[in-house]
Amino acid sequence: MKLFMAFQQYESVIAKYYSISQFVIIPRPLILGLLASLRRDLENGLNQESLEQLYARTSINTRKPFPTITENTTVEEFLACMTGPRLRWETVGTIFALAGIASFHTKASEIAGKEAFAGDMYAASKACIEICEENGQVNDGTLWMRLTNVILASNLYGDTSKLLYQGFTLFTTDLTIMGLHRQISSPCRVPFFVSETRRRIFAAAFSRDKTLATFLGRPYQMDSRFCDTILPLDLDDEEIVYTVPALTGALQTLDENGWKRSPSPGQSHPLRPATVIRLRYQWSRLRERILRLSLGNKIDDLAGELDSIHQAHQTAWAPIPPQYRYTPVCWTHQTPNACVALLIIHLDYLYTGFQLHRIYQTETEVVSNALLDTSMELVEGMLEFVTQQERCAELRERFIWIFLFYLLPGAGTLAASLHQHTIPQTQTPTQAQTQTHTSTTTSTSTSTPFTPPASTNTSTLPNPINNPLPCSSPYSRIIRSLSVVIAWFENKRLLLPQRSDYQVCLQISRVIGGLVDEVVDWRFTSGEE
Repeated sequence: MKLFMAFQQYESVIAKYYSISQFVIIPRPLILGLLASLRRDLENGLNQESLEQLYARTSINTRKPFPTITENTTVEEFLACMTGPRLRWETVGTIFALAGIASFHTKASEIAGKEAFAGDMYAASKACIEICEENGQVNDGTLWMRLTNVILASNLYGDTSKLLYQGFTLFTTDLTIMGLHRQISSPCRVPFFVSETRRRIFAAAFSRDKTLATFLGRPYQMDSRFCDTILPLDLDDEEIVYTVPALTGALQTLDENGWKRSPSPGQSHPLRPATVIRLRYQWSRLRERILRLSLGNKIDDLAGELDSIHQAHQTAWAPIPPQYRYTPVCWTHQTPNACVALLIIHLDYLYTGFQLHRIYQTETEVVSNALLDTSMELVEGMLEFVTQQERCAELRERFIWIFLFYLLPGAGTLAASLHQHTIPQTQTPTQAQTQTHTSTTTSTSTSTPFTPPASTNTSTLPNPINNPLPCSSPYSRIIRSLSVVIAWFENKRLLLPQRSDYQVCLQISRVIGGLVDEVVDWRFTSGEE
């Protein structure tokens, strides 16, 4: 509770975070309304109450069931269920976690010792969760608290963290207890803004589940075959708290698939948080099908399922409005954070195709043109981001996770394939190092996004002139791009946090560097041009 008395600082960083981020999940009016209500409580004397009294009252409220809400409950009435005289630990835990998340999006001058501050916020949020667990209550506030705690854990400790995995497992359990996996067959009579918020939370959790399963090589926890869900609508955060008739007008701006209609020429088309959630959910549904093949038991008609997924992947963009497609031109007229969101959605799509092509490679033992071309697209998309990081101060030292998840798989595949198609010998020290490293990371259950493919042919590889690399990009362009990747990691190695996932990726970047060095040395000494 002593930490909670620093509310003014929390409110400031959270409000700023919500003003710039396209990745928020709980709609802005609800969080800002929560903050405003808490500020009024403090101004009206809540901070004059002794800490012991405040602790006791908050604990008593938390032991009580969450007040009943109906279709007619207003935003103010809903927020009053967890603030003021009804203040609950779920609310306090959510604010702590959001403040920690927001601190990663602030300048060093605004919060001294940001990582220490975020660590304190995580510990405080976790303490609130433990109090709530003792009382056995699961409600909307519980979901908000667990969601924000999971996001903060990811920012602090990385996606290989046991703390994150355990927290996410409990979060998905509460989603099921609340019935969010049965939104069609068992709908709840709640206000529109509550139902839309729940849909956003479920869709975002589903996407993160598939990301964790891919990154860790573990079975996913949320299976769409046991869910009948409704995608959140592509509405602005402010629109979901509208009442009739304004809400009716907002709904009329959507097409039959729930997307905002394309704006008229000359009109702006802002990217809203709901858009990001919808798009990432769409790719995660495809990724779930791929994970069933890569992590699940063998199926009889593998070729048929691969073809079905491939067709779905090829047509996935068809119903989506064109303004949501990433192009490098967007950096000239959209905010840097909006461009990053579009880029991540684009990389999500590419990475889904990359996974599909990797399965084809595993089954056919042939490196395809599609796999290497997609790998090159992943690398070049990330290199564009590196360029923009240098231009935009607000992007520096942020979004490092996308290098781990999207860049290394593409770069690693290109480097390994380039090496195999260039050097005519069975195995080099770097290949042995790559295989040893891969074995080590797999055995410790901290697998990384990149596992360099080992050659299935133990005979000497033919000369690259007779065995050209099946990629549309020339050798020189690939080597140049990989060299930039290696240089980026070398320059950042002292700035990256001492987290297991970052350190493993630094090791992998060194392996990639070794492969590229051997390719360049061999082509130079062999007289190739």
